[in-house]
Amino acid sequence: MKYCKRSIGCSVLIIVHVGGVAGCGETTSEPTEKNNPTEVFSIQEGVHFLLDLGVLENTCGDDLPYGNVPFFSITIDSITTNSLTLTVPDDNDMVFECNRNGNEFSCFTIYPENTSAIKNGYTVSGVFDSATTSQMSYAVSWECINGMETECAEELAVMGINNPCSLTITGNGLYCGNDNDSLSTECLSIIENAESDGEYWEEPEEDEETEWFFSHSWTDYCTLSVEIPEQEASYYLGIAETGAGSQGWYHEGCMETNICLPEERGTPICHEIKDTLTLSSIHSNCGGSGFSALQAGSTTLFFSSLDNRTTYAILDGGFNVVDCKGDDCSYFIR
Repeated sequence: MKYCKRSIGCSVLIIVHVGGVAGCGETTSEPTEKNNPTEVFSIQEGVHFLLDLGVLENTCGDDLPYGNVPFFSITIDSITTNSLTLTVPDDNDMVFECNRNGNEFSCFTIYPENTSAIKNGYTVSGVFDSATTSQMSYAVSWECINGMETECAEELAVMGINNPCSLTITGNGLYCGNDNDSLSTECLSIIENAESDGEYWEEPEEDEETEWFFSHSWTDYCTLSVEIPEQEASYYLGIAETGAGSQGWYHEGCMETNICLPEERGTPICHEIKDTLTLSSIHSNCGGSGFSALQAGSTTLFFSSLDNRTTYAILDGGFNVVDCKGDDCSYFIR
């Protein structure tokens, strides 16, 4: 049994439930002063709830929601005199290897594999003031992979996150039991109170929130392939030659109002896409007959040499942008 915020999913529970900004050295909650007892406690393995959450540091911006999330869980899997292993339950169950010095511990940063241009780092640290209580911090960072700075900046802009940024949240740890099936009465009451208050504690429904980052590639000089993995709904692909300014090609921009499209060419077309879409170029460079042969969902006037000055966007049925990459996403996101 995992506890997750509805419509967000376990994989982002800890990362995004933070709202207040702690900029310029300010914090939304004062860090609790650590106790430094001489006694080394026999720390309990099992599930620990992190309560009374607060933001110690946030350089990521205002768009990270925090709301009323009352706690999240960390599982301590094993403990020795100088190390411990803990798991942050999510879709990937991140396992942290940590150094232990008496009652304090600090985990090595994890950098999970990522298909996007963003590099995320995660780490956990804390100090135990008894065998069952503690003060912990969970830190997350967002930065760009070398050589992919442009794509990364676009992805972070769509997410509303500064580039780069870091986020640290703190809380008071409480031992709850050996596993989620044997939680203490106190911890079960915490869950019950959260549920009765209309909080976020139930399993998310499958596909309740779409995770984006579509892919596009020119399989040859004149053939564009676009893929939206694991999607059941239909969307639209908009393409615009934003890097060419007023001289660019915008007729495939899929925008109801288009400040760059000459009136004589009418309303921009939209290429409908479900899972995959292949467009063949009808540009003269590809032996095509040009604009007169343009057909939505089948042909395009773009070709591979224009890729570095082209912006690609995925739009829903209401022409709202749900993902974007390329030269200048501000053309679509306005």
